[in-house]
Amino acid sequence: MKVFESSDYVKARTKLLAEYFSSRGWVLSTGSNNTVLIYISSKTPFTYTQDQLATIIAETDFHIEPTGLKMTDITYRFYHQGTLVEEISFMPGSEFDRFAD
Repeated sequence: MKVFESSDYVKARTKLLAEYFSSRGWVLSTGSNNTVLIYISSKTPFTYTQDQLATIIAETDFHIEPTGLKMTDITYRFYHQGTLVEEISFMPGSEFDRFAD
């Protein structure tokens, strides 16, 4: 697999999500190949299903500002106690990240 730098969209979205998820104690960073790395606090047990995590990510669109950038596929990787516990990929539903007109 070729390694490439994540898109500007993924980098911008990671910053917005990091602020949003800070209240949960989750720490986010941008990885390579359009990935968002999500570190869930080891102080809390990991009890999420893949569907619950996908819903949490999808619902963030209602709580963070759009970036206005061209969207790309994103893979969210969830880590708990240093172990990858889940990976979810999203494909864009439109070309640009913005509110519907």
